[in-house]
Amino acid sequence: VQRLVTEEWVTTNWDIRTVLGSGNFSEVRLGVQVASSQKYAVKVIDKKRFHQFQNKRESQLSLQSEAEMIMRLNNPGIIKFHEWFETRDKLFIAMEFVEGGDLLQFILDHQAFSETTARRIFREIVEAVRYLHDKNVVHRDLKPENILLTSKVVETMHPKLADFGLARMNMKTKDCKTFCGTPHYFAPEVIHTFRERDAGQPGGYGKQADMWSLGVILYIMLSGIPPFEEDGLYEQIIDGRYEFDVSEWDQVSPEAKELVRQLMCVDPKGRLTIHQTLAHKWFTLEEGPEVLEREDPLAKRRRTDCGEFIGADLLTPVRS
Repeated sequence: VQRLVTEEWVTTNWDIRTVLGSGNFSEVRLGVQVASSQKYAVKVIDKKRFHQFQNKRESQLSLQSEAEMIMRLNNPGIIKFHEWFETRDKLFIAMEFVEGGDLLQFILDHQAFSETTARRIFREIVEAVRYLHDKNVVHRDLKPENILLTSKVVETMHPKLADFGLARMNMKTKDCKTFCGTPHYFAPEVIHTFRERDAGQPGGYGKQADMWSLGVILYIMLSGIPPFEEDGLYEQIIDGRYEFDVSEWDQVSPEAKELVRQLMCVDPKGRLTIHQTLAHKWFTLEEGPEVLEREDPLAKRRRTDCGEFIGADLLTPVRS
């Protein structure tokens, strides 16, 4: 259901409560539908700020793109759509509300996952992305903050992809041109596309940019730290400069490291596809150690970095 409504209608039919998260032109709030007393996550998009973003990025996305996108998606690993409506100044998208918060906050609160748990959670994330890619949808903003958890209890939690505000449908290999997303998860070709466009040259990226982002997510899930430092971030990404020779990786299997390397391959043509990822041998390993000790001061400091840097919703233009 979608309709143009008044602000009075919104306040009569919805109890819009606390902020759950925010982005460049929107915020997500806990909303309770008055008639049913049902909780939903309500994304509130500021139309003026959206159009400013659209013009600045030369984006082809429309104001209704996200609502139209998630209406078409039906997968247990993706947040479910409920309804959308709009006032003169704002657009509201009501979606499934889950109790477990997001993946980034869980990692900041509990350190890295054990490899066994990471394998289960990451496989479900990859399965959801496979559903998207099989429908020729590119998410373009995969990151731990956009992966919601159904529970705070590890044994019962399941991940769900959220925030399709930058997603594109019916994408060919290099159809995406807009410089968007969150910098710590940019694939090298996203940065190259912006620089080439700035220089008047053709460029583009596609589904493989999502695969790089999955590699960054897995790196963080297994180590509790980001793969790249903030200083010189874009050059580190372009060169593929990340490391496993820190204490956080001491108990991680060679197969897991190999999967991260193959997802974070600088050349998108050499990077694993979504189906190749699901066929990787890491998913067939027997259970590994359940507890990873990472209580040295360096690990604590870098987990703080993880929250400050990869948790920041940055959209600084890339300049050569």
